[in-house]
Amino acid sequence: MSEKIIAGTIMLTMSDGTKKFLVNKCQNEQHLVSAIAQPEKTGLASILERLKQEVQLDVTHLALLELTNGVIKGQSVPLFVFEATQEHVDMQLPLDYVWEDFKHFQRIVQKFNIEGMPSF
Repeated sequence: MSEKIIAGTIMLTMSDGTKKFLVNKCQNEQHLVSAIAQPEKTGLASILERLKQEVQLDVTHLALLELTNGVIKGQSVPLFVFEATQEHVDMQLPLDYVWEDFKHFQRIVQKFNIEGMPSF
């Protein structure tokens, strides 16, 4: 049995009104932030823990904007999209994470079959 993957991102509204999206950099590629589902936790709790522990973000100012599903390597993957404003989020991220503009984020998401992809 394969491990269940949970994906997520944060849509960050900058002070000038533009949007940035949290992505994971890994060996010259960019991906959605992901976590392995834990049997004792919900998908939401699993991705929030990843954002707190690995990305080192304060999740108290995040609001769940959208929950949809995608397909990664043939596996259905829940995708949690959170929103926040620049004033509530530390822009400094660990080395493996970056804030990208919508065009970069869109290229990442287009690799996956997303059901009902929200329009940002």
